[in-house]
Amino acid sequence: MTDETKKDALRLSFRVPGRDDPLEVSPKDEANRQEWLGQALERGWELIRVPDPIFAAIEAHRAAVAAVDVSGVLADDDVAHEITDRTSEELDAAAIPLVDVRPTTLAGLVALLSHVAECSCRGGDWKLPEALVEQGGTFVIAQFDEGESFAYFVLRTSIETIRQLVPRA
Repeated sequence: MTDETKKDALRLSFRVPGRDDPLEVSPKDEANRQEWLGQALERGWELIRVPDPIFAAIEAHRAAVAAVDVSGVLADDDVAHEITDRTSEELDAAAIPLVDVRPTTLAGLVALLSHVAECSCRGGDWKLPEALVEQGGTFVIAQFDEGESFAYFVLRTSIETIRQLVPRA
């Protein structure tokens, strides 16, 4: 897990009386995070739930899947092929955040795994890239026989999420 991912998982947002915008803090570790929570409670600050970012990634991927579905019913001409090519590229691009964005809640992890399972059903294999390559901390669609399976990266993300959510895992 990258330092940035750890930082995101520890991040807190508080509603502070007399302040219009939320106070966001990034504790350096879990002990520091607990200290922030204790001080905030003493001061009467309200902890704001920050939505799990994986839900937005799942919704974006679902929208891309729907766009490809729609493009598949277009007339068979050059314009239709261009639209299909573009929506297919957008689908691949929308799949990357499914492994790049770490769920921050157990509900987010379950939603990610459920979505990937649904996309992996027989006949739905076109909904996810076959393989990815990690290059300098970013993911790209693999070409030919290079890279690791998409499932490998989903499982790796899931393991990292479980370790973050359950510190003794």
